[in-house]
Amino acid sequence: MWAITQYQYDAVGNPTGVTDPNNHTTTTSYDNPTYRGFATRVIRPRPDGGTLTTQTDYDFTTLVVSRVSDAENQDATSYEYDSWGRLTKVIRPGDSANAPTVEYQYHAGDALNPLSWVVT
Repeated sequence: MWAITQYQYDAVGNPTGVTDPNNHTTTTSYDNPTYRGFATRVIRPRPDGGTLTTQTDYDFTTLVVSRVSDAENQDATSYEYDSWGRLTKVIRPGDSANAPTVEYQYHAGDALNPLSWVVT
């Protein structure tokens, strides 16, 4: 007996579905179906038979992830960046921008070691 995984794609080649040999399907939606876009919504099967939905928001000016949340926007993780596009803060549920979960600090002028330290 063969184990088969099936893949589905939209008209522009974005992967929209993966069905594993146990018939569990993960689906992905994109910001714009007319080009190779950004994955904005992923629905995955959970072991208990339910589903886990993840919503991803982007800052389309800098093309970075700004926020990842569950379907109800209850548990959201936010990301902040400096003017160079470097990640500076990860803010998980229950934390704030003033007290982030993780903070990355950089110093200028050191190309070999640009990350100064990580504060958790």
